[in-house]
Amino acid sequence: MASCKVTARVLRYAHVSLELNQAVLKAGWKYDDYRRHEPWRTHMISFTSVLYHPGDGKVYCGLTSFSGKIFYRFDPETKKFEDLHFERIGDIYDAKIHRSLELDDDGTIVGATAYLIDFADHPDAPGGKVFRYDPKTDELKVIDVPVPHDGIQSIALDRRRQIVYGNCYPLGHKFQFDLRTKETKPFKWINAHKVRCDDEGSFWGLTDPDEDGAPWPYITDEQAKIMETLWNIRSKLPKLYKYNPEEGFVVFPQGFPPFSGKPQSIANMVDGDDGYVYFGTNFGALYRADKRTGELEYSGLPNVGGRLEGMAFGKDGLLYLGGGSFYQTRLSVYDRESGKFTDLGPIYDPEKGKICIIVHDLTVTDDGVVYVGETDNAERSGYLWECEVKL
Repeated sequence: MASCKVTARVLRYAHVSLELNQAVLKAGWKYDDYRRHEPWRTHMISFTSVLYHPGDGKVYCGLTSFSGKIFYRFDPETKKFEDLHFERIGDIYDAKIHRSLELDDDGTIVGATAYLIDFADHPDAPGGKVFRYDPKTDELKVIDVPVPHDGIQSIALDRRRQIVYGNCYPLGHKFQFDLRTKETKPFKWINAHKVRCDDEGSFWGLTDPDEDGAPWPYITDEQAKIMETLWNIRSKLPKLYKYNPEEGFVVFPQGFPPFSGKPQSIANMVDGDDGYVYFGTNFGALYRADKRTGELEYSGLPNVGGRLEGMAFGKDGLLYLGGGSFYQTRLSVYDRESGKFTDLGPIYDPEKGKICIIVHDLTVTDDGVVYVGETDNAERSGYLWECEVKL
C-alpha cells in the first residue's frame, strides 16, 4: 500500500495572530511597512521556487522575504539550510524568486527576481534581475535587467538557444531575453503561472481569447450569445500554442475546455520526454498535449483543492503531483502507462500538527523524495515540505 511520510523543514518560524493580521490590513500597510517590521521582514517567508540539482544532490530554494535573503540551499542528508547570500547582488526591491529557478546544461542555475511593490510608490525600482549561480564555485552574478522597473514573475529557459522567456509584475511586461547577447525583445501571450520550454526549446502557452480564441466545444452561436448575455460567461477560450525563433508561433485549434463555466489557465507544465507536454491547470486538472499536433488529452483531476502547481517526473518515470490551496493540499503520483493516479494523502506533518496551506512548487530527488514549496501563509512562516514516498 502506498504511503508518504511528511516532515515540515523549518528555515525560520514566526506566528502572526488573527488580531495582528487584521490590524495590519486596517492600517493599509505597503511594501515599506513590511520591510520595517518584524516578524514580517525576516520570518514571514514563502518557498516560491524549489529545484533539485542532480549534480550535488541539494535542493535549491527561492524564497519570498522582505529581508532580501531569498536564495538558499537545502541538504537532504544533513537536513540543514545554507544561506547563499543573495544580498551579494540584490537590492531592496528583490523580494522573491517566484517560479524562476532553471537548471542549465552546464550545471549552473539561471534565476530571476520578482517584486512586491506598488509601482506608483517606487517608480525608481531598477527592475528584476536575471542571474546565474554556479554551485561548484559559489559564483553568483547578475546577467542583466531585461525589463527596467518591472519585477520578473516567472522564467522559462530554452537551453539550446540560451533564451529566457518571462512575464512581469507589477507592470505586466512579457519578454524574450538572449542570455548571450543580452538583447531583450517584447513577447506576447505569456500567461502561465510557471512558464516553461519543452526539451526542444519551444515555449508553450495560451493565446488571448479576445485576440485569437476558440469557441466553446459543441455549442451554437446562439447558445454562446445566451451565455454571454444572461450569465456573463465568455464564450471564447484561449488556444494552446508553442513558439521558437525558427518556426515562430504555432497556434493550435483548441485549448483547455471550460471548468465550471470558466476558462482554465496553466499553473505548471513539464516535458514528459515521451512526445507529450503535461499541463496542470489552475483548477487542478491534468492534461497532456502532443508536441507535434497540440492535441490535448484529459488525464484526470488528482486533487479537488485546485491549483496543480507542483509537477515533476521522478527517475522512476512517474509524475509526482502536488496541488491544492487553503489547507486542501495533497500529494499524488500519476503512472502514464496505466493512466492511474495514486493519492498519497495530505501534505501534513502529524508531529508538528501543521498542514501546507498552498502548494507553490515541487521537485523530486534521485532517491524519490519529494520537496514541496509552500506559499502565502499569513499566520506562520512558510515551510519546505519533505515527503518520503513509498509505492
